[in-house]
Amino acid sequence: MERKTVGRFSFNLDGTIDGPADYMKAEGIARIRRIEQGGSEADRRIIANAPDFITGILICLQTDYAAWAGYTATFGRAPRG
Repeated sequence: MERKTVGRFSFNLDGTIDGPADYMKAEGIARIRRIEQGGSEADRRIIANAPDFITGILICLQTDYAAWAGYTATFGRAPRG
């Protein structure tokens, strides 16, 4: 499998996912786990319509990151729960 990148997120040849450090620390790892466990309806739709599963996960992360970054920039803190 080749390295795949969507926005600020990359799936590496060793199976790891890289993304913005602040997001990955605050939300990213937990978000990946939720997606792996079935995710939300929106996650399932994104993955079903993506060209492949890995790209779908990266799209889900990029979408969540955009919302997280916007909220954080607007309110000066990460969203709660």
